Amino acid sequence: PPATLVPAGQRHRLSARWIEADRFQDLAGFGWAAASIYRCFSRGLMFGTGEHTFSPAQTATRGEATTVLFRMEGSPQGGGNEFYDVPAGHFAEKAVTWVKSAGLLAGKAPYFFGLQDAMQRQHMILLLYRYAGYKGIDTQTGTAPVDLSRFTDRHLVSDYCLDAVKWGVKTGMVSGTTATTLDPKGPLNRAELAAFIMRLSKNLSDAETAGR
Repeated sequence: PPATLVPAGQRHRLSARWIEADRFQDLAGFGWAAASIYRCFSRGLMFGTGEHTFSPAQTATRGEATTVLFRMEGSPQGGGNEFYDVPAGHFAEKAVTWVKSAGLLAGKAPYFFGLQDAMQRQHMILLLYRYAGYKGIDTQTGTAPVDLSRFTDRHLVSDYCLDAVKWGVKTGMVSGTTATTLDPKGPLNRAELAAFIMRLSKNLSDAETAGR
């Protein structure tokens, strides 16, 4: 069920830490993502845009999205920086070089990553799909076809993202922006980024538990 905002003044235990559940005061209308936002915050994966603001509707850039995944992986070492639009020392530099060297996400053009460009929803799903495979998760959707017919904009999914989107829908990683739309080429916002990351975290945790 959708997450609800915790009443002001209460505290909510997330990831074995106590944090103020009313810290971010701009989550009205984003109750469905509130739990994911606070979990990302408590784990040091995402931070606010101000002391009491998260800016959930703000577009997430490609640099920001890759950095969140990079932090979840434990900030591993990547390769060299070949992108002219990723300055040395930029907060996302190590994340960008890691996703590129790990084969998780390429640049938008030779030597151009698109650091400040909006992360498309389908590209975020593709990144998570590849990361799940990187972690040893079976991302095959099986012999039964995944039905995307309820999404009226399914034809907008790029061919190279189609398998990832089908995986996302089958596993519940992707629910659509409405009951009938995926908005695959639309910009990802910060609330969606937090929700995707926490769904992936649960997917990985469930797979690890099942493998024991």
